[in-house]
Amino acid sequence: MESQFSEIITTVGLNFLKKIGVHQSVVFSSVLVFSSLTNYSIDFNTPLSPDLIDGSPPFKMSEVMEHLEELTSSLENENLTSPIWRYPFSVNQLKKFHLSESNSKPMRFISMNKKQNWQISCDQEENKWTEDDTFRVLGIPMCEKSMSFVMFLPKHNEPLRKSLKKLDSSRFKTLVQELAPGFVHFKIPVFKISSNIPTSRILGLRRPFHHRLKFRLTSQNVRSIEDCKVTTRSPRGMIKKPCETIPFNFDANRPFLFAIMNGTTPLTMGVFSGNEN
Repeated sequence: MESQFSEIITTVGLNFLKKIGVHQSVVFSSVLVFSSLTNYSIDFNTPLSPDLIDGSPPFKMSEVMEHLEELTSSLENENLTSPIWRYPFSVNQLKKFHLSESNSKPMRFISMNKKQNWQISCDQEENKWTEDDTFRVLGIPMCEKSMSFVMFLPKHNEPLRKSLKKLDSSRFKTLVQELAPGFVHFKIPVFKISSNIPTSRILGLRRPFHHRLKFRLTSQNVRSIEDCKVTTRSPRGMIKKPCETIPFNFDANRPFLFAIMNGTTPLTMGVFSGNEN
């Protein structure tokens, strides 16, 4: 049920995002949104919005509620609003972020120096990446156990709204599972988002409620690696594949989808369009 539950949360998050639209930056907790909607469904004795669960595997509400209660209670101890990185970002530079093909703005970007990045990506096997025909995907370890910050960047400069139409929960899950250690040279913008989403109006619900969340992406890292709950390492005796000497470039200089992941479950999802609110 755990794998199925993760896919349900992903489906709800992606469908909710598509209903909101990606014309501006937005962030929300896919878990808390789904929890609110299941409670609404029970209170009003109405089925869940088919638009939100379209594409998810079949499930029993009782089993889903059990997992939701367990997960929502644990969220109080998790960092959903501002990733604290396991390793420092030592490079800071001003670059252009492309709002559209014809419009850009200067923004501060953070990254790692290549020597440090090679060690973390190749020796410790923690920075990860993958790609398919539509997205380049980056996974950066957070300090918290089994948590990572994952970014989906459209390929070929395709607009994000167009790329997201091709992204369902199955593709999302596959890309996250295919994230693998490799020498990846990434540059990501520093930004903040404050969202107040009129959930009831968007979904046509009788009970008025909003979903509010603030999110900040900064260069803050943990003071000491020993403060992290878990540090992933390759088991001793395992043979590592040779690492690349030429890095895979991941330059998040245009709109992208992001998520804070606990394993394969997206706890927070959002879009950064270049506009801070």
